[in-house]
Amino acid sequence: MKNFFVTVLLIIFCHSVNAAKYIEGVHYEQLSYPIATNVEPGSIEVVEIFWYGCPHCYELEPYIDKWVESKPKNVVFTRLPAVFNKLWEVHAKAYYALFLMEALDQANRILFEGIHAQGRLLKNLDSITRFLRQNNIDDKKFSSLYVSDDVKKLVSEASDLVDAYDIHGVPAIIVDGKYRVTGKMAGSYQGMLDITDYLVQRELSR
Repeated sequence: MKNFFVTVLLIIFCHSVNAAKYIEGVHYEQLSYPIATNVEPGSIEVVEIFWYGCPHCYELEPYIDKWVESKPKNVVFTRLPAVFNKLWEVHAKAYYALFLMEALDQANRILFEGIHAQGRLLKNLDSITRFLRQNNIDDKKFSSLYVSDDVKKLVSEASDLVDAYDIHGVPAIIVDGKYRVTGKMAGSYQGMLDITDYLVQRELSR
């Protein structure tokens, strides 16, 4: 009986330590009101808000890629391009044109590398189209989709979502439409994903 109570106390202690590991308002923030997610019941949505020109987003990418490989199957990950000015809008249109082409798996890293490792400006449709052509991505299809109504609609919806999430800088992560994780609060790129995991597990356990 004594061993039973010791075991129970240890479980309670470990749970308390884990619960106190990350504190709301210190390591993450709860949104003022929850935002509807686009996933099936029982799944958790994780959204990374980014900009191709952001050096911190670029440095976060390897951590994101590794996290995606090991995330629970019922966690749905998606990226959301922020649109804070005309250049960011150019890159958001590029993202969604590539999304509609189903070419993001190939092109996402290429665009990040082009800007940050190769010093490409990629500030307009012409420069992005030439760059994608050089990397064997269908530039004609890309150009057509870039100026399409479908892409305009997706960019507008993305802008509305970023506003709803109350995002003022990138990168940021939204968990289940309820919690906001930023690099400043997390303290590191790995910290952002550790806190994301913590929030995901908390939501899954409810």
